[in-house]
Amino acid sequence: MSKQNFSYPSFRFTLKPLCVSISVALLSTSVFAQTENSDTTNDSHAVSLPTLHSQSHTNGYSTSQATSHSTRGANTIKETPQSIHIITNNMIKDMNAGGSIESALSLGGIGKGNNFLNSITSYNVRGFNTSEYYQNGFAGNSGFGNPSPDSVSIESIEVLKGPAAQSFGRGDPGGVFNIITKRAQNTAAYQAGINADNQGTKRATFDATGPISDTLMYRTTAAIEKSETFRDYSKNDKQFIAPSFIYQPNESTEILFDVAYTHFKNRLDRGVPTNTNSTSLYLSDPVTGLSTTDNLVNQLRLKYQINPKWHIETGLQYLKGSSKGLSLDPGAINFNTNTVARTLINRNNNWNNKTVQTYLYGQFDTASIQHDITTGLEYREDDMSSYQESTAGPILNLNNPTYNVPLTGYSLRFSRFPNSHIKNSAISLQDEITFNEHLKAFLGLRYENYRAQSKTLTTTGTTYSKTKADNLTPRLGLSYNITPSATAYINYSESFTPNAGTDRQNQNFKPERGQSWETGLKFDLLDNTLQVTAAAFHINKENVLTADPLNQTLPNATQYKVTAGEVRSQGFELNINGQINPNLRVSSYASYTDAKVTKDNTIAVGRELPNSAKFRAGLLSMYQFSGMFENLSIGTNFQYVSSLYSSTNTTRYKLPSYTTVDLLTSYNVNSALTAKFSVKNLFNKTYYDRPWIDTIVYPGAPITAQLSLDFKF
Repeated sequence: MSKQNFSYPSFRFTLKPLCVSISVALLSTSVFAQTENSDTTNDSHAVSLPTLHSQSHTNGYSTSQATSHSTRGANTIKETPQSIHIITNNMIKDMNAGGSIESALSLGGIGKGNNFLNSITSYNVRGFNTSEYYQNGFAGNSGFGNPSPDSVSIESIEVLKGPAAQSFGRGDPGGVFNIITKRAQNTAAYQAGINADNQGTKRATFDATGPISDTLMYRTTAAIEKSETFRDYSKNDKQFIAPSFIYQPNESTEILFDVAYTHFKNRLDRGVPTNTNSTSLYLSDPVTGLSTTDNLVNQLRLKYQINPKWHIETGLQYLKGSSKGLSLDPGAINFNTNTVARTLINRNNNWNNKTVQTYLYGQFDTASIQHDITTGLEYREDDMSSYQESTAGPILNLNNPTYNVPLTGYSLRFSRFPNSHIKNSAISLQDEITFNEHLKAFLGLRYENYRAQSKTLTTTGTTYSKTKADNLTPRLGLSYNITPSATAYINYSESFTPNAGTDRQNQNFKPERGQSWETGLKFDLLDNTLQVTAAAFHINKENVLTADPLNQTLPNATQYKVTAGEVRSQGFELNINGQINPNLRVSSYASYTDAKVTKDNTIAVGRELPNSAKFRAGLLSMYQFSGMFENLSIGTNFQYVSSLYSSTNTTRYKLPSYTTVDLLTSYNVNSALTAKFSVKNLFNKTYYDRPWIDTIVYPGAPITAQLSLDFKF
């Protein structure tokens, strides 16, 4: 196979945003420090730094009085006019789901999407497929589905439903999730774990934390995993390590430094044909070997308490990664011949992200009205490139598949080399207004400047494109405490997502814009140990790309698009989390989502959006016995997903509904050892949990027995 030398373009990361952020921090320090003596130190609403011993939102499954890191506000989740679901560390542990967070995300009503090379390339929330997710408030996905952190390093996952432009900027209107990683603690603690299942997975984890000195603490989490799944020729090797440090020189200052490195080796797996009953059939070929993915995340954050009512947080992220490897990518299935054509591709994907952000938090009163203010500045750069060599590969006969076919007769040739460089600048202002003990208002506005350049080399030449988008996104909300345990809310928020490319007049497309209305009720029940959120929503998204009506006068090679499409999603959700009684804890959700095309030049109006299930429901429950069996816990994880479609094409495939039940058990052998045994897909149901294309879908795992041991020392 021939190989062509190539190089990646380098983009300079300007220091101007960093200088601005540092200047803001210094200026704020000098200005607000002057008022320190005049502010009362015992104000019940004073802003303070998070405690060092824990970053958990909760006690177990309960989220009473918890605040959300993702909303960048001062009020509790109960008083925030938005549906927010916290997936706690205890939930993740009880599920015994291994290193991936995909199963845990289902607790937040999130549907599975493309998992290119075991990454989270996309997911579905409130009917919309999206790819943006965040880690400690920074972008986690920079274009090619770079891997999320291993679960051993995760403290919690915050799922924000509806547009999150006020907090994070560009993105789809369905919602996002933000991963909160574990913090260093000032008390020494050490934990190790081993895990294995009957499908071939072997996994080991390590978590250590403690003080280095009176002002410096550390935490290191790590995982090693080797697996061979129910899929033919499947193989995954993973190494993960995440050291972190907290430096607190005084009561007002906290510096956090987090690193996370992931190394993957695995085979590309697109799924199985829609016309087969097999869940193990492999459409690629092991002869191509393993692809390699590396991802490194560095985050540096400073938190400074200016006075009891004002503090500032500033942070930097540098993320860099790559995925490289040879694969045989299957195309559409030919059902007449029961064969699949495959393309031999050598990929070299590279990405990096550089982000600087500064947020100033404060509180003041106007007459009897209290204001909790958040102002923010953010600058972000993303670079992506994908060098590809390809050629037509061997056709696979599905009636008699043959593997390990020598590739000596196939010569790879350069096919395409896209590069993109994106700059994003934003300024935001948020005011949480407390009128009295019952009524609160939330006002937010974010201005975002988006600039993108791309250069794509192909065998026929080079194409260039530029995308510009300036957007102002508002967020308005009201919450009303009906009783101390019940709150009603309503909000309106917007989103925007830039559309790449140009129209027939070579003009930039307008960005997609989303408008969302949401109303709901939140309850704290059973002495605040059980939280319930019921929400109804209506989302419109406009400026969706669709075919230009004038295309019929042009050859297929010169088809244009226009921003004339519109889609709509509406429905309702119910979330229940917490302790039913001292023995029983639950996390449950149920949702109805009606997501459809409402305007398009080629797609039929009323057609369902792809990968959007109309009904979803789940229940994670754990019962801890009392008395002589107090060390034993038994639970179940129930999941139901209704039918969904692979695309909006006329040839789309309808994936059938499915229900799975997992049996979960845990036994505390002693204070230092916990044993867990689980049976996933207890009734061995055959199901398909997501589409790849109209003729290929991903199968779910069959019945799987799993044993894990956790040691504390």
